[in-house]
Amino acid sequence: MMITAMTASSKNDDTVPTEAYAHVSELGITIKKINRSLADSNHRRESLTAERGPLVLPARAQKNASAQKRLTAIDEQLAILNREIADDETALSELQTQLTLAQNDVVRAEWEGKRAEVRNQLTVRLETNTASKLQKAVDELAAAIKAANEEDEKVALTITAFSRNLSRAATHIRSMGKVRSHLFSLQLEKLLVIDTRQINRYSVANIDIETEDRKASEAALNQLDDLELVF
Repeated sequence: MMITAMTASSKNDDTVPTEAYAHVSELGITIKKINRSLADSNHRRESLTAERGPLVLPARAQKNASAQKRLTAIDEQLAILNREIADDETALSELQTQLTLAQNDVVRAEWEGKRAEVRNQLTVRLETNTASKLQKAVDELAAAIKAANEEDEKVALTITAFSRNLSRAATHIRSMGKVRSHLFSLQLEKLLVIDTRQINRYSVANIDIETEDRKASEAALNQLDDLELVF
């Protein structure tokens, strides 16, 4: 599975070495300086080129000494400026490449840090035996409900055996199992599928909940490890 890398975050990530952010910042500052230098050089070249134009005719056709001297000085300055501009452009190109690589390194480090956090959560989940604990709790609840229902029936039989006049009371006691079921269902309806008609009893009966829970986490870990960061 592949995901597309984004630009480096403006907020430092604790999982990324400080020097990585510092390197990106330094490159950015240097690029700004060279851009300013390049802009100044281009402006000076434009000014000198504009000044040079009107001097060509008097310097070449009229042999005007002053124009010739100024033309020579301008050409010398232009030669220096052209070299400086070419050098700045070369340096700028190289710095831009370095900045892209440095930003990619930061993005990758941030991404790997986040992946490590996700991996840690999945690993902890595997070690907490959540399914086993839940199954134990459900077994205990089921046993407690069964015991309560059996106690209700025992009491109902006892009081009706003592007197048929207590049959209504016995019926009321027997109904408490249903009342409890309804109450518990309301409490659990947001967490469990209460409508058992939707359950495939055969499929559910053959599920090992601990195994299935572990398989789910292991599958997530495998998919996590298969992720690749693409720039």
